[in-house]
Amino acid sequence: NGTTTTSTTGTTTESTTSTSTTAKPERRECSDHKNLYYHRDTTNGAYVGFFNSYSDNTNSSKTSPDWHGAGWYRFTGITGNRMATSPPGWRKCGSSYPGWLFGFLPSTPGTTLDVKVCFQDMMERCDKSVDAKVTNCDGYFVYYLPETPRSGRYCSTNESV
Repeated sequence: NGTTTTSTTGTTTESTTSTSTTAKPERRECSDHKNLYYHRDTTNGAYVGFFNSYSDNTNSSKTSPDWHGAGWYRFTGITGNRMATSPPGWRKCGSSYPGWLFGFLPSTPGTTLDVKVCFQDMMERCDKSVDAKVTNCDGYFVYYLPETPRSGRYCSTNESV
């Protein structure tokens, strides 16, 4: 609120003006999510053998240490701050079946988009896919991720958007 004082021939008039701003909507998932951080990056994604491969599936014999089942996740740490948006290459990201976002990231804070995550195998860039969601949290993204097919694992990157 601001106050404006005007003087007219000895009479003082006081008026009040107010300015309203619209606060960005706080999405619950922006503060209530888990973190994915364990060796997921595409740039340093070493080729892994089948038996050394992690999976983002709780029914897997080698579930990723940072995977806790379907839910909202944020990519953090030195291995990347968002999901890869291009095929990382077969057997990258600590997995024999790496996952990447096929689609667009929301540009407006507070916006959530339905997206598709593809999983790459030896022959196909998008052998299998799952439906997911991504929310722009004004400086970072969070993703609603389901359990992955086969031995799939979600990949991260530090590449700019």
